Amino acid sequence: MTCVGARIPNWLTYGSVVAALAARALLGWPGIKGGLIGLLAGGGVFFLLFALGGMGGGDVKLMAAVGTWAGGAQTVVVLLQPPLPADFWQWATWFSTTVCA
Repeated sequence: MTCVGARIPNWLTYGSVVAALAARALLGWPGIKGGLIGLLAGGGVFFLLFALGGMGGGDVKLMAAVGTWAGGAQTVVVLLQPPLPADFWQWATWFSTTVCA
């Protein structure tokens, strides 16, 4: 990611997908299949958000790469974990400003 434009270079995301698939190829067809499912799961969810204008294309490519490394089942876990701390923070802020005030 560059500091000036906040862009994720294509060589990083595409290279990561290729490296993940090569590493997963060592596990045979189940490994490759898991990587492709992760790629579609991670990239697909973020592509929907991209299509709605919620994020940039680099985010889609990065999540597709993460999904390829993680595999299908673990991509769901990766997608669900980041909102949890944010939800906790939101509730804690609401509680401290509304209930405790």
